[in-house]
Amino acid sequence: HNSPRPLIADLDELPFPARNCLYDVENYEPHALAKLFASRGCPYQCNYCGTQNIWTFEVRHHSEERIIEEISHVKQEFDATYFTFFDDVFGLDRKRAIKLCRKMRQAQLGIRWDCLTRSNLVTDELLSAMKQAGCAKIDMGVESGSDKVLKDTKKGLDTEKILEGARLIKKHGMFLYTFFMVGLPTETEEDVEQTLSLLEELKPDWAGISIFTPIPGTAIYKDLQAQGHI
Repeated sequence: HNSPRPLIADLDELPFPARNCLYDVENYEPHALAKLFASRGCPYQCNYCGTQNIWTFEVRHHSEERIIEEISHVKQEFDATYFTFFDDVFGLDRKRAIKLCRKMRQAQLGIRWDCLTRSNLVTDELLSAMKQAGCAKIDMGVESGSDKVLKDTKKGLDTEKILEGARLIKKHGMFLYTFFMVGLPTETEEDVEQTLSLLEELKPDWAGISIFTPIPGTAIYKDLQAQGHI
C-alpha cells in the first residue's frame, strides 16, 4: 500500500468534469449534470462520517471565478438551470462564501441551487447573500434530538444550536431539508423519542431519516470493531 500522494493545493488546476463522456449522456436530466464542488474537505470530527476517507480534514477551495465559469459552461452545454453544491459543508469560510454569492449575483447566471451546511455556520448575512444568488434549498445534518447522542458522535452541536440554525433558514424563506439517523450505538428509546420531538419542533420542509450504518474507515466503525460488535 503506497503512501497517499500530497493533495492538490490549487483545485483550479483540475479540468471541469468531462460530463460529455458519460454513457448515454443525452438521456440525463439537465439538473443531474449540474453538480458542483466549491471546496473539498471538512474539518469537523463527526465520527460516523466517511468523507475524511476521501477528502481528509484539510479544506481546499476553488476560486469564485472558476465556479462561475463551470456554472456558465454547464448551463450553456446542457441547458441546466438548477445546480447542487456537493461540498461537505457549504460556507465553511463565511467571507469566501459571501464573496462567491455576490459574484454569482453580479454574473446574472439565471440559476437556482442548493447545498449542504451546518446550523452553526448560518447567519443572516450569509443566508441573505445565498438567497440573492439563487439558493432555494439547504440541507442540514441534525442526526439526533438527544444532546447526549450528539456529544457521543462528536457532532460539535447541541439541539439548541440546531434549532437556531433551522429558524434562521426558514426566516429567509428557503426550503429546509434535515437529515436524521436512528440506531446510533449509544442511543436509547428515550433518545429516539427526543429525536421525534426535535423533528416536530423543527418542522422542516422535508426530513430524510436513515438507519445508522457504520462506514469502514470511520472512527465509529473502529470503535465498534474494537468492542467486538463488528
